[in-house]
Amino acid sequence: MNIPEFVNIPPDGLLSIDAPAAAFYDLYDRALQLGEKGQYEAAIAEWKKALEISPDDTSALVSKAHSSFGVALARAGRVDEAMAQFRKAIEIKPNNVQAHNNLGAALVQAGKLDEGIVQLREVLEVSPDYAEARNNLGDALLRKGTLDEAIAQFRKVLEVNPESAGVHFNLGRALARKGRLDEAIEHFEKAAGADPGFAAAQYVLGDSFYLRGNIPEALAHWRKGLQLEPDDLPVLNQTAWVLATCPQASARNGAEAVGLAERALQLSGGREPRSWTRWPPPTPKWAVTPRPSKPRAGPRPLPRNRTSDRWQNDWRPESRSMKPGFPFMRLASVVS
Repeated sequence: MNIPEFVNIPPDGLLSIDAPAAAFYDLYDRALQLGEKGQYEAAIAEWKKALEISPDDTSALVSKAHSSFGVALARAGRVDEAMAQFRKAIEIKPNNVQAHNNLGAALVQAGKLDEGIVQLREVLEVSPDYAEARNNLGDALLRKGTLDEAIAQFRKVLEVNPESAGVHFNLGRALARKGRLDEAIEHFEKAAGADPGFAAAQYVLGDSFYLRGNIPEALAHWRKGLQLEPDDLPVLNQTAWVLATCPQASARNGAEAVGLAERALQLSGGREPRSWTRWPPPTPKWAVTPRPSKPRAGPRPLPRNRTSDRWQNDWRPESRSMKPGFPFMRLASVVS
């Protein structure tokens, strides 16, 4: 049994822990481990069991359990249920800033931008150094199109976390949407350098160089991204088409294009995943919406909404929320 580090127990306390409490701690620990492995539905089942037998419905630990339960639900795409758990955590302990942050991020994910922004601003009034909440606020402002303030929020986070790949990525997105592509490339490069496994950073670097007309450099970054995520359908399609039709003979590679196209066709279930009929393709648009479930006609919007994991895991001494990756938003903005 792994007793969470924030539970204060006297030296002889383990002798007196009753069976329900011991079972609660076991379930709590198991749920966290499952969530760490990405097994969110299994984690949800364990959280339900744990909270059914929680020894004290008003403790800080139970508040944290509800918040962590909400994280698992959010990452499984069950955002409305997640918000209910975050609100329950706040009801139990109103000063649980992590639950407030998670609720704000969930509201943003649900498209309730104004409510999410209000919630995140309130968190920062209480905890102005809370980097995850500030990053989430920047993402919400970016989604709303309030680009100057979004850029300012991301820069504030980088003052204290200068190596954060996710925040450099987010700042690059905002700068790109402002038309400041050279600055955006600089931050995308920092994101890729800080996290060599960050495939989305490679994709948007490719997109950026594509917009600059540097096709060989664009292809190089798309290829790096596909090495990390070989089944990314939009990137497979785009890379294959450029390799097959680019006017620059030195950039064309028919055999590679066919291989990527066949892979894309296989992943799409035999349907033609994308059809482009002219060169150059329509100019990509910088977007912050999540990748669609169905392929688009024409080049994909860039960059796709891949940012840092914004759900702050309140059971860890250090949050993972600034690391890039896709929890439930497959997004650079999510919670723990």
